[in-house]
Amino acid sequence: MKRFSLPILLSLLALSGCSSKDSTPTISCDDRAKVGGNCPGVTDDAVSTDGIACTTKVDVTPADLVSKASSPAGTCLVLGGGSYPAVTLAPGVSLIGKGSGSTAIEGITTKGAAAATIRGVKVGAGGIVVSGAGTLNIDKVLVSGATTYGIAATGTTLNVTASTIDHTGSFGLFSLCKADCLPSRTKLTLDRVFVHQAKLVGVWVHGGVDVTIDGVQIDKTAAGSFLYGRGLEIAEGATVDGKRLAVVDNVDVGIFVDGGSVKLTSFTASRNVRGVQLQAIPEGGGKLEDFAVIDNQALGIGIANGSKGLIVQGGLVASTKAYNVPVDIGGIQNVGDGINWLGGSEVTIASSVKIEGSARRPVIIDASSKGKFEGTLSGGDETTGLIVQGGLEASMPSGLSVASGVKTDVLTKDKSMPVAVAVAMMKAP
Repeated sequence: MKRFSLPILLSLLALSGCSSKDSTPTISCDDRAKVGGNCPGVTDDAVSTDGIACTTKVDVTPADLVSKASSPAGTCLVLGGGSYPAVTLAPGVSLIGKGSGSTAIEGITTKGAAAATIRGVKVGAGGIVVSGAGTLNIDKVLVSGATTYGIAATGTTLNVTASTIDHTGSFGLFSLCKADCLPSRTKLTLDRVFVHQAKLVGVWVHGGVDVTIDGVQIDKTAAGSFLYGRGLEIAEGATVDGKRLAVVDNVDVGIFVDGGSVKLTSFTASRNVRGVQLQAIPEGGGKLEDFAVIDNQALGIGIANGSKGLIVQGGLVASTKAYNVPVDIGGIQNVGDGINWLGGSEVTIASSVKIEGSARRPVIIDASSKGKFEGTLSGGDETTGLIVQGGLEASMPSGLSVASGVKTDVLTKDKSMPVAVAVAMMKAP
């Protein structure tokens, strides 16, 4: 299906201007992505080796970086200001610059194997690539203009703090743990991270990776060959536990989780094609709370493929726009629903969830699904009401309940409205 860039719509959110320093992109960050009142991303704060276990510190110039990159594990290479060539670091070798506005390096490749840190640099076309068991810490780093991935980690635990990934030719951040690193799992921690104008996917995580998020904004992810343009994709057993997250202005789905647990609180998903799509969430593995899912196209929140025990509470789904997407009966049709609850999924939608201003219907529930709907409909949605559809008879399924007073139409299978189909994973290239 073709994906085209969307106009930036007027938001119902109060986006606060938060300009970064000269060395980083100028952004307006969503309030929910702020930590301590500050936007995510790299700053020009002072850089030091504090907190890094350096057995030896070695001062490095652009001329001798490559030769000193093979130093023993535990060595900290301390770079001055200026431009440095791309480098392959030996396992366990750390690299510390003077700050992203002073120290630039073309690209960094390293092996996990032992703990290492990259701090206080701007990284160019080569991005940062790490593989193998071990831990890499990335702190106060600007990755800008990477030809492919901004940061790519395969089988490595990755901690990214106070950093920015800007204008990448492919995924902004890539984290993968498949057969070569299982049954052990790896971790990805994103703390005060800004991912801006990646291509295909802003943050892509597949396999045995447990993701923790605190203070992250992913925005303006572009399509590639008219495909994708997603903000956050968590799939193939990866899990996500996050707070203070904003995923906005992406040309495809904002937040997509398939086949792993998801716990997100205090988040925004706005002005995407589909705000949130959750599929095959395992028993007891899902909760959304304190959220604003606003001004998305086609679908605010989609729940599908037998997700189990998902709890949705304390949030707003508003102003979902009509948009052409593939539908279950085949072809492409114009839809615009607040919530789709499909495929035998078990869900509880609490009374603290408000749904309003949906272009088509506030909620469509498949008759095979189970759970409780106690949400509040307003802004015209209380008049159109929700739909329960797909059964052989026009009666409420025994495993499903809807709060009294909520207008509900029960439709048999032959009268069902077409709904957006489940999302396909973006496979690693």
